[in-house]
Amino acid sequence: MPNQSKQTMKDLRAEIGHDFKQYSDKLLKNIQKLTPVDSGRAQRGWVNKYYNQIGKASSDTKFVLFTNKVPYIDILEKGGSRQAPAGMINPALKRTRKPR
Repeated sequence: MPNQSKQTMKDLRAEIGHDFKQYSDKLLKNIQKLTPVDSGRAQRGWVNKYYNQIGKASSDTKFVLFTNKVPYIDILEKGGSRQAPAGMINPALKRTRKPR
């Protein structure tokens, strides 16, 4: 019986990981769509950092899904562009959530 419980938990983690991967991919696409475009550098700068690590981070570890190393991305996220006055991440989260 203990082996069956371990396998069930492993299967459950895999299923949750798969679903979360789909969600994170969709969220990334929405963030990219909402990123203001001048040269396109900021939009291309988004990188998905999710590697199916559900349940592997400790409670004191921040879990980073996406990163963008473009130096002015914080300015854009704080509304520094007329194209995205509300930033990109929160509007993308709202757009990505499924209505219940």
